[in-house]
Amino acid sequence: MTGTTADSRALVAEMWRTFQPLASRRVGVLEAYVRALASRSADEGLPDDDGRDAAARAAHALLGGLGSFGHPEGSRCAAAIVDLLREPVGDVQQLSRTVAELRAVVGP
Repeated sequence: MTGTTADSRALVAEMWRTFQPLASRRVGVLEAYVRALASRSADEGLPDDDGRDAAARAAHALLGGLGSFGHPEGSRCAAAIVDLLREPVGDVQQLSRTVAELRAVVGP
């Protein structure tokens, strides 16, 4: 490994340490939306559009950010979440699993 490669990796790792708390908060937005979906009754319908919009924004931001910081699996999860949120009544179980996978990548 050359000095430049090692320096680049160290810089990316330092940037990830700075970005990780924001990424974690964004995953928290997704987790809150999943909880809202899971707790609704059939009579209540879907949670409000604001929650869905916030979740979509969080997933989209993570999609780009995680790949930049060397977490392609996180980007894959975020892309899947973006796709799931495009559906009016998506697969809540799949969304929940994918958000959990994303949490594992991002950390606490």
